[in-house]
Amino acid sequence: MLNLTKKLFNTNISFLITLTVIVFCVYGKSINFELIDLDDNTLITNKINYISDISNIPEFFLTSCFYSKEDIYYRPILTLTFSIESIIFGLNFKIYHTTNLILFILNIYLLYLFLLKLNLNKNIIKLILILLSIYPVISSCCVWITARNDLLLSIFILLTLINIVNYSNTQKDIYLVLLSAFFTLSVFTKETAIIFIIIYPLFTYLFKYNFTKKQLTELLIISVSVLIIYFLLRFISVNQINIKEYLINFNIIIENIINGFSVYVYSLFTPYYVPIAYLDNNIYFVKIFITILFIIFLTVIWYKNIIERKYLIFGILLFVLGLVPTFLTTENTIYFHRLLLPLSGLIIILIEFIQKIIKKSEILKKFFILLFIILFTIFSFLTFKHIDKYKNNYIFFTNGYMDAPKYHIFLNAIAKYYIEYEKYDKALDLLFLADKYKPNFYINDIATVLCYQGKIDEAEELLKKSIEAGKNKDVSYANLSLIYRNKKDYKTALYYATKAYEENPYNIEVNVNLAQMYRLNNEFIKPIELYNNLIKFDKHNSEYYYSLGILYNDLKDKNNAIKFLEKACNIDKNNKFYLKKLEEIKNIED
Repeated sequence: MLNLTKKLFNTNISFLITLTVIVFCVYGKSINFELIDLDDNTLITNKINYISDISNIPEFFLTSCFYSKEDIYYRPILTLTFSIESIIFGLNFKIYHTTNLILFILNIYLLYLFLLKLNLNKNIIKLILILLSIYPVISSCCVWITARNDLLLSIFILLTLINIVNYSNTQKDIYLVLLSAFFTLSVFTKETAIIFIIIYPLFTYLFKYNFTKKQLTELLIISVSVLIIYFLLRFISVNQINIKEYLINFNIIIENIINGFSVYVYSLFTPYYVPIAYLDNNIYFVKIFITILFIIFLTVIWYKNIIERKYLIFGILLFVLGLVPTFLTTENTIYFHRLLLPLSGLIIILIEFIQKIIKKSEILKKFFILLFIILFTIFSFLTFKHIDKYKNNYIFFTNGYMDAPKYHIFLNAIAKYYIEYEKYDKALDLLFLADKYKPNFYINDIATVLCYQGKIDEAEELLKKSIEAGKNKDVSYANLSLIYRNKKDYKTALYYATKAYEENPYNIEVNVNLAQMYRLNNEFIKPIELYNNLIKFDKHNSEYYYSLGILYNDLKDKNNAIKFLEKACNIDKNNKFYLKKLEEIKNIED
């Protein structure tokens, strides 16, 4: 019985069970956390009716993950995962958080299987990956739903690498099919996957995985075909990346890369405090010093040949190439969930390094075990405490503001709390500061606060300046429309609502606003067309059906009015207002 237990413990399944128990013990409380209004709301909460409609799934591959053709983020697989959860469970926060935990466990376990294929020490792999699973620096991967994209990307890339090894070793076509499928999924998950095209051939070369000319031709044909389909769909679905902007801001991007790598390296060695986000372009001595020491360490083990160079080359390139895409922006905001996949490269180097040194002394082996116990205790405590920052919106944005007080998103979020408590002057101070860091991006929010203060003319002037600057013109036109609606100048309100629609016909709020302005101008056919189009996008929105019912009632079409109001009532059965209106129309004499 004792031997059987020992044998079971040494199996891969026993490691998976151990890993699962540890992750749920440390992160389990996050299942009860809320969704965060930083992308979680845009990706899930605000579009729950759309993503929970199975007929909309093909649309995910024809629009950005933010449901607009005006964005550059083409990530249909991410949207698909949210859709599957929503179709089965609806807007259930616990499900989204549980899924993230499961994906995180799967990610660590796949890394374990991949490292075994590199002939690294099995026991060292297990201990290091257990520490990785509770490492505070990447804890946001589990508790922030938006971080799921990096979980998915890492899973698909690891599966691609695993099946490259399997295909080389066995020559079985099933592994060619699998690696092709996972490569395709990775590309449609996140843009970063494109850069890993460099990693795959390098990996096969370094670790001497041989392929015949026929196999290489098949792999090339498959890769090129996938990329052609990807870029074609991306081209018709979202805005294209502006290469010219990168060239113009090349010096800024280089600064971002230097600063970003120093921040990530510094954080790896100082995990006692992990900010929600980091935004600081200043080069600090401590960060640079630790980064230089890290580079010196890698240089020494290279020249002393302490570990096999293939591990060192592959590990460094995986780390560097995995992070570089995150710095290709003029806004140098650092989020730590992006470290998940690149960190795999450093894990490879670390395991091989430990494997080499503990062979030299039994004392070093015991020291390693003792160090594992100490780090496991510290990391568990720090991570258990750190994830509370993601508990709800208020805690998240308060901590975010403390971590990065110059980050425009956090400034805007805190301003909203002041607006809620009618402290408009304080809200304006923060919004003007946010607009300073992100010029012309928050003018609409500022105008909204000015309207609350009764400064309508000032708000109107500000919105017109925003339009001249060419920033968020659709929203600015829509807000101008609302201003003129409040002035009861419905003709001008309709004019601006139309301009907003011309700027962005895919914006849901713009469509609804235009439909309302048509009705205020006693035009009923055009808003009916708009609401019918909106229903194609969101078949379970009771407000659309209610609005159609009212429009048909305006046209004296009692049958259609009742038909659409009944649909609204069937969707929102507890809405007494809908029921009352339906009864009123039913009682109207023909």
